[in-house]
Formats: sequence, C-alpha cells, structure tokens
Amino acid sequence: MEKLNGTWYDIDKQVFAERMQQPFEQMTHGMSMSTADTERMHMKKIAISVLSLILIAAAVFAIYANSTYQTITGRCFVTTNGIYMIIDKNGSPTVMDNQSGNGSLFDGLNSGDKIRITCDMIQTSYPGKTGVIRCRLIAKGSYDDLPEKTLAELHEMGWR
Repeated sequence: MEKLNGTWYDIDKQVFAERMQQPFEQMTHGMSMSTADTERMHMKKIAISVLSLILIAAAVFAIYANSTYQTITGRCFVTTNGIYMIIDKNGSPTVMDNQSGNGSLFDGLNSGDKIRITCDMIQTSYPGKTGVIRCRLIAKGSYDDLPEKTLAELHEMGWR
C-alpha cells in the first residue's frame, strides 16, 4: 500500500516503474501530436489570420468606397424663396439640400459668397440637386460675383 495525495493505493511498484518509462504517445493512447500535425495546425492558424485580415480590409474598403462624398467650391446663390444653390467654377448650378442635421448650416450665407461644401452625389437634373453635410464660407461676395449666363438660364426657368 502506498499513500498518494492522502489516499492509500495498492500499487505494484514494478508496474508503476514500467509505466513511467513508456513514451508519452503510448500513455495517452496516440493522443499527442506529431511535428507534422503541429506544423499543419500552425499553418491553419496563419491562413485563418490572413483570411480574417483580408475580409476586414475588404469590409473597410467597401464602406469607404460607398462613401461618395465630394467637395465642391463655388458661389452661393440664394433664391427669393429661400432655396440655396452653389454655382461651381464651370457655371453649373446645384440646389443644396441640408442633410447635416444642423438647421443653421446655411445661415449667414448671401448670394455671391464663395463657399466650399461637402456633399453626396449630384442628381443629374438641371439644376442638379445634392445633400450637403458641411458648408464653409471661404470669402464674402456679392450678387455681381455670380456668372451672368447661369443666372440668365436660372431666371428663364423661374429661379429668382
């Protein structure tokens, strides 16, 4: 009889000694991993990590690729009924729709002021229309700073 961890066991010392000398693989009945298995497991972990990084990068790219915001610099045109437009350097007018959540985004702007906006895609109507999320006054201006040809076209369409 032998006492092990406070419990008495009937152990054949010869059998115990023989079992202690057996290779680990035999004691665990083939449960251990060979070097090749360990290498395969390591390669699988690397492959899973690389694929995960590729998927994360693709998701981030997709989010930013769908972000179609652009920046436009031009002159502000305020109509008589309170509609705000931007007329770009080519003379193309675009109606600005406030999408910023800030109700005072266009407050203080006057016709002719030079502004820079950040907006989403411009609808292909004439004049175009876009949702504006940022608007910054670059320089004060006057009605005389607006392109005459564009104003004439807008007036013909009823924009005043």
